[in-house]
Amino acid sequence: MRALWGAARIAGALLTGLYAGSALAEAAPEIPVEYFAHQPVMADVDMSPDGSHVAFLAPVGGRQHLVVRKLPLSQGEKPAVIGPSDAEITGFDWISNERLLVRILTTEKMNTSDGRKPLRFTRTVSMSRDLQEMKVLLQRAPDNGHFLQHTPILQFIDDEYVLAAYPTEDGPWPGVVKLNVITGAFTRVRRPVRNVMEYIPDPTGEIRIAETYDDRKLESRYLRRVAGGDFELMMKNKVLEDDGGFGILGFDVSGQNLFVASRHEGDRSAVYKYDLANDQMGEKVASDPRFDVNSAIVQRGAVVAIAWMDDLPRRQWLDPAVQKLQDALDKALPDSREIVIDTAADGNLILVASFALDAPTTYRMFDRRTKEFSLFGDTYPAIAQDSVSKRQPITYKATDGTDIPGYLILPVGVEAKNLPFIVMPHGGPFSRDDGTFDVMAQFLANRGYGVLQPNFRAPPAMAPPSTRRVKSSGAG
Repeated sequence: MRALWGAARIAGALLTGLYAGSALAEAAPEIPVEYFAHQPVMADVDMSPDGSHVAFLAPVGGRQHLVVRKLPLSQGEKPAVIGPSDAEITGFDWISNERLLVRILTTEKMNTSDGRKPLRFTRTVSMSRDLQEMKVLLQRAPDNGHFLQHTPILQFIDDEYVLAAYPTEDGPWPGVVKLNVITGAFTRVRRPVRNVMEYIPDPTGEIRIAETYDDRKLESRYLRRVAGGDFELMMKNKVLEDDGGFGILGFDVSGQNLFVASRHEGDRSAVYKYDLANDQMGEKVASDPRFDVNSAIVQRGAVVAIAWMDDLPRRQWLDPAVQKLQDALDKALPDSREIVIDTAADGNLILVASFALDAPTTYRMFDRRTKEFSLFGDTYPAIAQDSVSKRQPITYKATDGTDIPGYLILPVGVEAKNLPFIVMPHGGPFSRDDGTFDVMAQFLANRGYGVLQPNFRAPPAMAPPSTRRVKSSGAG
């Protein structure tokens, strides 16, 4: 509690420094609460490989639905929409121009040690682009009755097949199968590894890395497959100790090197190449002096971009041509951070997400032939731009002198003096606030409150784990 009161006093000092003598605009009108009280009207926006359609998640009646729209947008066009009444769509990916893989959160009664209970789990289904045809994939493991909590797609092979982790008759841990997303038929590729958390294939589809976790030892291990098909220990992490900062993101296009996130040169994760043949860390690929860099975008088994969050999302593309495009788009709209989400197969149409400290996320289409942007959609379209409070990155001193970063949000057009204040810490431990649009903070600021969101300290061993986003096609 002392820390929170201290943060509030610090916020008052920051207000004095930031706003002493500044001119004030007219106070923003009070925005109806229903304009804030919903999920973004579009999320996880993704373009089909040929650029003919865009799919996204949208809340309908308080429940996430999947929407597919044809490009270019037309006034009378009726999009395809689906949302099971007893479930919720949590994510999707295009596997081809005609088909999507969709993750659905559902509830079913299952046998447990406490009897038959309703349990929530994720099921993956294959859907046609018009959302009229649906095929449930890997609903139940053969013969043993195990349900999988989700069907993680390890790699997209082509328009019909993927590699997926799934429990088989060999035991409760998942093995790897080659799955036909149209028929639902699958063949086993890899037997299960005990306590496995993740498999990582190389660009040829060979399972070369497995990550396991031992609950009793609080230890994760990376195993690599050697000649003969067996796995051997490559690296281990004690989760609550200082060596918990190593994570494998994926292979390079040659399959001879890995990209790994590591803290071996400091207290911030950076991404390095790792030489598999010689078992040694190589050159640094991406780093940030203030933030952990520990995520990657993977296509066809190869890392194509390093991704991280400073105040706003950032990408470092391994293909210089894509990076040049990313830089050019960012320069064209200097008041926001432009992130390439998808590029059509012919390279002409590009889906871009636009992030800013003073605006909700916006999605645009960029046509390389005309060099023009067109608006695809806003995430909170009912909230007027001039009513949005800027999220100001700040730092303040803790009692021991450590700089603590955070974000300050103030009401629009109101004198920064004697404001009612709310200190709003984030959840955790593997999280932090960033500069993207925060609907709760914006609502409070619109109601006249100042908001401070401190990114309080956590031990280095509790830094966020490395993450991989596997995509079928497009930029990332």
